[in-house]
Amino acid sequence: MQWAAQDDPNGSGVDNYDIYVSDNGGPWKLWLQSTPQIRSIFGGECGHTYAFYSVARDNVGNVEAAGPAAQATIEVLPNTPPVLEPIANRVIAVGQQLSVTNTASDLDSPGQSLSFSLDPGSPKV
Repeated sequence: MQWAAQDDPNGSGVDNYDIYVSDNGGPWKLWLQSTPQIRSIFGGECGHTYAFYSVARDNVGNVEAAGPAAQATIEVLPNTPPVLEPIANRVIAVGQQLSVTNTASDLDSPGQSLSFSLDPGSPKV
C-alpha cells in the first residue's frame, strides 16, 4: 500500500498518517497509527476484500478532516493451482498458467528436452 498527502502552501508540512482498514465491509480498524511512512506491506487473506483510508497530520498537529470512506480497495484472490481437464485425449489448463518440461529418450538423439507453456487464451508449444 502507498499513500500521500500535501499540506497547504506555506503550511508546516505533513508529519504522519493514521491508516485505517476494513475487511469485507466490516468496521474500520486502525492499521497504522502516526506513521511517518508513505508505504507499507499489508498481509491480507485469500478471498477477502480490503478497503483503506488515510488521515494525515501536519507538523503543528492539524489533522485532516476525513470521514470513514474508502480511498483504495483491494481484493486478495486465492492462489489456486491450475485446473486440468482431459478433453479428447489432451489435457487443457483452464484459468491459470501451466509449464511442463519433459525429458525423452530417443535412439537418434538421446536426452532431448521438450518444454511448453500454456497461457489462458493463447497456448504456445
